[in-house]
Amino acid sequence: MATRGWESVSPTELARRTAREHVTPAGHQKYRAQPCIVTADGTVFTAEQIALAESASHDPLIGTGTLRERAARVGIVGDWFASIKEAKRYIELRAAVKAGLILDLRCQVPFDLSVVSRLDRQEHTIGKWIADFVYRRADEIALTTEDTKGCKTPLYLRSKKHFQAQYGLTIVET
Repeated sequence: MATRGWESVSPTELARRTAREHVTPAGHQKYRAQPCIVTADGTVFTAEQIALAESASHDPLIGTGTLRERAARVGIVGDWFASIKEAKRYIELRAAVKAGLILDLRCQVPFDLSVVSRLDRQEHTIGKWIADFVYRRADEIALTTEDTKGCKTPLYLRSKKHFQAQYGLTIVET
């Protein structure tokens, strides 16, 4: 009996071959241009990312369900955000930067939390708190630290008190 030649191919190899065919089908270009918005500072937002962030407020699942269900990671131009709410806030802050309302926008800024030991009178770092956004309002000198919260855990509340006592800054919760 004659064989057709594909009987000795494993299912894994067959899946690899079909996946390769779907990536670059014959007659199509390998790289396709996609519509996007480029800001003055060179940040690129694809149309899908903007639509996703704008539609987040209309999504009935936002604000309901467990924390794990609400916190879907979102990527915007290589920056990853812990939730759709945080990504939408980033787009709002980028618009405020463009309008000149805020300056020096930074994302995911770590702050060391430290204590002074009674025994040796030296400062020891015991942890860190990461602010979602840090920026300076155009009409103020002080920094604004912002944290996008869906659920205030006991660890967050303790870190918030420690941060505010150590740095003298307040945390704006959105």
